[in-house]
Amino acid sequence: MSKHYVEFHHQTEDKYDTEYTIEAEITETKDMYATGDSPTGYECKIIRISNRLYDEDLSLFNQRQLEYFEEMAIDVYVDCGEGYHA
Repeated sequence: MSKHYVEFHHQTEDKYDTEYTIEAEITETKDMYATGDSPTGYECKIIRISNRLYDEDLSLFNQRQLEYFEEMAIDVYVDCGEGYHA
């Protein structure tokens, strides 16, 4: 398993219009079901969420929000590769 890192921006669509910078660690897992023909999978862990002024406390985000950010991070990694993406 190899680890990769992505950093990207996300703008909320609520009354606050907060822009977050999200850093995530992506782990690439091959052959998830040990059958020899299953697709490559990804696991993600959000490392840091910042709102330009300070780092957010990750415990204040509910599980659904973190899963949403994890899905976004995987999409960014698949579409753009490792690294910083504005």
